[in-house]
Amino acid sequence: MLVDATNDYSTPASGTDEPTSSEAVARRAPGARVIKAFNHLFAATLQADPRRPEGNRVLFVSGDDQEAKTMFTTMLTDLGFAPIDLGDLAGGGRLHQVPAGPLLGQDLVRLSDSRAQ
Repeated sequence: MLVDATNDYSTPASGTDEPTSSEAVARRAPGARVIKAFNHLFAATLQADPRRPEGNRVLFVSGDDQEAKTMFTTMLTDLGFAPIDLGDLAGGGRLHQVPAGPLLGQDLVRLSDSRAQ
């Protein structure tokens, strides 16, 4: 499994018919099960404890291999994050990629069950 946490600031916002940066990474790593994650928040935010008093910090995940995403999101949950699967690298990846992904910089917390009621 290859986790792409990069952001390509050198390219303009990709249109829906252009490959995402993670699709480009996947092409450069044939056979790798590529997952896009850890790229929508700043490093200082990521290094903080993801367990907040009100719930757990959200991390967005996208990828074309469902089994790899399941394994990865289980690991993220074990680390205290609240992963949200956005779908494949093309559609989901576009939502949290630089420069125009609408989820970039969104530091969200999934409320704990006791707070959500």
